[in-house]
Order: sequence, then structure tokens, then C-alpha cells
Amino acid sequence: MYATMPAFDTHKYVNTLKAAGVPETQAEAHYCALAEVFDSPPKKDDLRQQGDNLRSEIGTLQGDFHTLRGEFGELRNEFAELRGTVMQLRGEIAPLRWMIAPTAVALGGSFIGTMALLIKNFA
Repeated sequence: MYATMPAFDTHKYVNTLKAAGVPETQAEAHYCALAEVFDSPPKKDDLRQQGDNLRSEIGTLQGDFHTLRGEFGELRNEFAELRGTVMQLRGEIAPLRWMIAPTAVALGGSFIGTMALLIKNFA
């Protein structure tokens, strides 16, 4: 199937070209050329070439999709490994919290006491 020329006012088309400075014979030639393009069916070789191009592009897209699918699978595996590592680290850190908290409080108390002495003596 081929494209058909859309319906439009040919007189207005020619007059618009003439108003833009195109001589009348050229304006009519423009219209005739346009009508010929829309009224002639595409050639078999052109259609065959377009079909070959589309098949080639589809093949490329399928290859790209296959590559992306593999990369997403790898990312999923890496994410699962990271999740496992985070869970392991949480387990290792949990007992340390109870060891660190009293030390931090003790250090904080001695820091505040030291600061109070410094302010008192040097203020």
C-alpha cells in the first residue's frame, strides 16, 4: 500500500507559492511533483531495502536486550551479595554497641570534666 496525497486546496497552494515570489509555472510544477510523489507506489526494491533495514535494526535491538538482561542478572547477584555482607556486618557490630556505649559515656564525662576545669582556671 502506498501513501495517498492528502486533500488540500491546490489553488491556494499554488497561490501561496506565487505570493512568496515563486513564478506561477514553478509553483504549478511544485504541485505536480508533490502529487506525483504521493500518487506513485513505492518500488519493490525500496520496500525490500526498508524491510532488510528493519530486520537488521530488530536484530540489533534483540542483541542489546539480551545483553541488558544479562547485566541486570549480574546486578541482582551483586545486590544479593551486598545484602548478605550488610547482614553479616550488622551481626558483627551488634555486640560491639554494648561495649562502645559505656566507653563513650565515660569518655564524654571525662571530657566535660576536663573542659569545665579548663574554663574555670583560664576564664
